[in-house]
Amino acid sequence: MWHVRQIRPSAVVFPLARVPMTLTRFSLRVPRPLNIAFLREDLKHITDLYRDDGFSLMQVDSLFWNGENQTLTIHINEGLVSDIEISGNEKIRDYVIAREFGRQKGKVFNWKNIAQAIRNVYATQLFERVTVDIVETKPTYRLIVSCLLYTSDAADELDGV
Repeated sequence: MWHVRQIRPSAVVFPLARVPMTLTRFSLRVPRPLNIAFLREDLKHITDLYRDDGFSLMQVDSLFWNGENQTLTIHINEGLVSDIEISGNEKIRDYVIAREFGRQKGKVFNWKNIAQAIRNVYATQLFERVTVDIVETKPTYRLIVSCLLYTSDAADELDGV
């Protein structure tokens, strides 16, 4: 029978200390015999922790069991944004949009932050529609921000702003 002596998640959003402390509330505790059903339940709880905080791209990539030191390593892909592309914007300079979404580059994707960035772009009252598509580039993600400018005389006056 395998006993778990240590759990080592590869996490950034939830520091290494926080995830094992959280697991003590769940079924997989240290030291305890490894139970696959409990492990599945705990992985769901870890995923729920991320989702509840807005980190919707997080996924458990793999698990590694080291029998020598009885350590379970949980490899977590938290959903790092590596690049942001702006499309559909022909009249306004990209920095008007990029200043809102640029803060996301190099950080873990959080839908709450993205929703705020979309609201901020709408607040300029220049755009009729703003959408964000997510492209998985393994192991990171690329955001494609598409903007549709209002078709009005006011938008024509802002040409090149």
